[in-house]
Amino acid sequence: ELWASWNDLVANPGSTAARSAVLQQASVVVDRFHESATELGRNRQQLVDQVAAVTSRINEYADRIAELNEAIQSANVGGSSTADLEDRRGVMLDELSRYVAIDVRSTESGAVEVSVDGTPLVAGISAQHLAVTQVVDPALTPLGLQRVQMVWASDNRPTTISGGQLAGNLTSANSLLPDALTGLDAVAASLVSAVNTLHLTGNDLGGTTGRAFFDPTGTRASTVALSVDVAGLPANLAAASATGGALDTTIAQQIAALGLAPGGPDATYRSFVAQLGTQVDAAARRSDVQDSVRERTTSDRAAMTGVSIDEEMVGLVAFQHAYSAAARVMTTVDEMLATLINRTGVVGR
Repeated sequence: ELWASWNDLVANPGSTAARSAVLQQASVVVDRFHESATELGRNRQQLVDQVAAVTSRINEYADRIAELNEAIQSANVGGSSTADLEDRRGVMLDELSRYVAIDVRSTESGAVEVSVDGTPLVAGISAQHLAVTQVVDPALTPLGLQRVQMVWASDNRPTTISGGQLAGNLTSANSLLPDALTGLDAVAASLVSAVNTLHLTGNDLGGTTGRAFFDPTGTRASTVALSVDVAGLPANLAAASATGGALDTTIAQQIAALGLAPGGPDATYRSFVAQLGTQVDAAARRSDVQDSVRERTTSDRAAMTGVSIDEEMVGLVAFQHAYSAAARVMTTVDEMLATLINRTGVVGR
């Protein structure tokens, strides 16, 4: 619509309404850039908040697993059953593995050791905590962002998170959303540069040249803006070339043609959207593959550790027959004892 408004100006170069329409459409474009940048920034902050929430949940599970380790060890020493405690610990380990990739090792005492990136998160009856910090990253500094980094709370030593929801949130916060912001900024910079390059060479209705259409300092999606030279001043739009008359439209035609230019702002935008589409498609395919792997692994695990109804029924029938046989033996013994007691001393009378 912005390029169309420049085309309308070509048809009516002296029309204040046509010139105002150009400024109005340009303002719409500026507002859309600001809205998109704000939304991406909001999404990124939500991811940072999710990292903090997931980290807190991981620390809670670590503490509870350590407590269960202690309870299981005490029960083993006292000769009590630990089956219920181990089941509860198994559920917590499953839940913990959703949030972060873990390695689990059983010990002779009945406890488990849980490691993240080779460092114990739970060791026996003690647990370490993870913490979230933000560090300077030259790649993110131009966006006004910092890298979200996971560290061990005890010594602020960085750790690598390689799986689970936490890894996904970190990747999105540190790479995917910043990449999207960078791509959107590139579109804004392309628009500002392309339009200003032409507009600066043209004359406005009063014959003045050298006016910028967009603020040359606002080259990011969040800062793009109309320049003070033209904002609210339709007569200051440079539609004519420097050598043309007041109603010449050479510059307006060239700006309108930017919408179809091979390396123009629209081409940059299409490339940006195509890249996003490719990333979304790749993520969806990876998700489908992982869902298939998870389902197969869950099925295999259930086959190894789950309860077979058929096997349990066979066992119940066997126990039932054994009980019946034992009852018949006891009945026979009772009859033998009754005969022995009641008949002793009777023979010969």
